[in-house]
Amino acid sequence: MRPNLHKIKGKVVWITGASSGNGEILAYTLAKLGANLVLSARRETELHRVLEKCQSKIDYLINNAGCSQRAVAMDTKLEVHKFLLDTNFLGTVSLSTAVLPYMVKERDGCIVVVSSLSGKIDTSLCSSKKS
Repeated sequence: MRPNLHKIKGKVVWITGASSGNGEILAYTLAKLGANLVLSARRETELHRVLEKCQSKIDYLINNAGCSQRAVAMDTKLEVHKFLLDTNFLGTVSLSTAVLPYMVKERDGCIVVVSSLSGKIDTSLCSSKKS
């Protein structure tokens, strides 16, 4: 099911990874459509427009946060792999699980997961995107 962007006005949308790239563009686009935004990212200083007021109702959660590494897997330390899995997989799971009870209670809401083509194209550099 795709969210109807024409019905986004007044809805609360939480975008992860909102400090740059697709997340930043989504924030500008959804703000123009009248959405109430909750923005989050790892780089707090980049989020100078974070909403002052968080609302208790989340209509949409856009899981957009993600990171990668540019190294051969066998040359990458285990800590890097753990960080990538924490961000790319567990971050999405933990936020989705946190908002799901509120969406179920309201009988309304949509969880969107933004992925990378790296998860579809076979390369040795994106193992966490395939998990």
